Amino acid sequence: RVMGAVAGILINKDVDKFAMNEGLFVIVQSGDSVKLANDGKFVPRTW
Repeated sequence: RVMGAVAGILINKDVDKFAMNEGLFVIVQSGDSVKLANDGKFVPRTW
């Protein structure tokens, strides 16, 4: 099984919602690190 993700420093809100709706993890910058932007309702898509 494979899961997907997108990452970016600046991500438009519409883009992150689209990616989440497609089942992708969304990785965003958080200070000197990164974090997942997905909420608790997120269900990842697997291929």
